[in-house]
Amino acid sequence: MPNRRKAFKVTRRLEASERGFALPSILGLGLLMLMIATALIIKAQGDQATAIAQRDTAESLALAEGGSSRTLGMLNSNYQSFLTLNYDPNNLLEPKTGAPNQWSSPPDLPPCFDASQLDTILLNGRIPASAAANTYTVEAYRYDATNQTGTLLVKGYPPNSTAFTRVQQTFKVSSVPSLDAANFPGLYGDHVNLGNNDVLGAIGGNVYCKNCTLPNTVTQCVKGQPTQKGLRAAIGTLNNGEVQGQIRLGKISLPPLPAAPPGSIDLKDFNGDGKKLPRKDKDKDKDKDDEPTSIDSGIPTYNYTLDSLTLKGKAKDSLEIDTANARVRLFVSGDITISGKAQIDSGDNPARFAIFGRPADSNASNDQQFTLSGNTTLGSVFIYAPDARMGINGGSSINGAVWVKEWDGSSSNKAAISVPGNMKELLEAEDFNVDALITVYRTGANTHWHRRSQEP
Repeated sequence: MPNRRKAFKVTRRLEASERGFALPSILGLGLLMLMIATALIIKAQGDQATAIAQRDTAESLALAEGGSSRTLGMLNSNYQSFLTLNYDPNNLLEPKTGAPNQWSSPPDLPPCFDASQLDTILLNGRIPASAAANTYTVEAYRYDATNQTGTLLVKGYPPNSTAFTRVQQTFKVSSVPSLDAANFPGLYGDHVNLGNNDVLGAIGGNVYCKNCTLPNTVTQCVKGQPTQKGLRAAIGTLNNGEVQGQIRLGKISLPPLPAAPPGSIDLKDFNGDGKKLPRKDKDKDKDKDDEPTSIDSGIPTYNYTLDSLTLKGKAKDSLEIDTANARVRLFVSGDITISGKAQIDSGDNPARFAIFGRPADSNASNDQQFTLSGNTTLGSVFIYAPDARMGINGGSSINGAVWVKEWDGSSSNKAAISVPGNMKELLEAEDFNVDALITVYRTGANTHWHRRSQEP
């Protein structure tokens, strides 16, 4: 019995001892697990913060690149002239000379330009368009005329984030006359009122107007770009008027007006009804035939000077121009009137027959008058009369191109200028240089790209 009691007491002491050891072990294990859980939570929070920072950085980079692409798209379209101007009000780009902001007051205003809206149209933007606030800003742009390069600095910043990224890229800027036939002006005027006249030709049927403006920039401009309806209104197009090509507003560079070369034949006040140019067998004496001024590639060129040109005959009394075997150029210093049912039959190549008017001047009250009335047909012709006011009363048709000081169309929808798609090439083939028509500015591939440090 004593031994059993003794064994029982020892057992009880061992159990008590084990219970006293287990409690600290459990508490220690729980504390360890709590520390591990806390460390995991802290790590997860750090990873989350890192992930958010990485996400915001990647998003800000994408916004900066997207803003750069969108800005270059606008600079390559309606704001081409800005590619050769500087915008760097805070001197963020080299060379840091002055604080230029030529974009606010460009010398040649593009359509829809409004300096008060420059911030919202070109300098800031939202990606996507539905974003609640701006997501990128154009901070600077500089043009290097020596190397013909442009440098653009754009800052992207996601909404509800302090992250931002600056992207700076340098690229080539080409500023050469357009060699594209699609830029050829089928009808050009310092002022154009098209009326119901048509300018036909999907490639060459373009209308250019130097001094035309949009009647309502509020409704006819969308994001700094003119609408087609606004462009039609700017050149006075009525409902039945059709322009199959492009409508462009603003200054372009036309080639010099040719002058009558020495040896040109003087026709004085010419009434061409029932006549033919060049004249042959005059008075039955071949020695008195009209002599060409030059012969190029076997084709003679006949140049005539005229004080005025008047055609009032019937269709059967048309003026015939031989363009199958010759080039004919009329240099007219006075008025031109073609009326009744008069016609000029000049073949199919409008570059072989040209009418050149007086040079441009600043006198608006003494302009050359070029009038078409009745159902006249002017034939295939290139007209370049920079001091002429040209208009149509009634229906008339022209195959070729017309460049004048002012085009005053009529309400008749029978009047049309049909411009061949290869009109530019036809003129060049006849030794008339048209490369200087329009200067197109375009950006090329990047020569340098980098992310700038957070502080410029």
